Amino acid sequence: MERILSELWNGQICPAEHLGCGDEEIRNLERFIGDNADKLTKGLSEKQQTTFEKYVDCINEYISLSCERAFCEGFSCAVKIMTEAMAK
Repeated sequence: MERILSELWNGQICPAEHLGCGDEEIRNLERFIGDNADKLTKGLSEKQQTTFEKYVDCINEYISLSCERAFCEGFSCAVKIMTEAMAK
């Protein structure tokens, strides 16, 4: 257990790195997002493109924070389950 926590802490493993790998639904959504972003930005002025890029940056930061918090909550829940299971 100590080794895996150390690897998590030191960034040697990243559970979110493989999120969606091999998942056709996620690949399709990523393709759909990219295609629509390309279509949208082609029709925008330079100022609008800058605004859109800032919007995308904010969305990406939001997703990153949400994933981090979900991981932490999931890890915490798993520890509680494991603690309860070991106590019986």
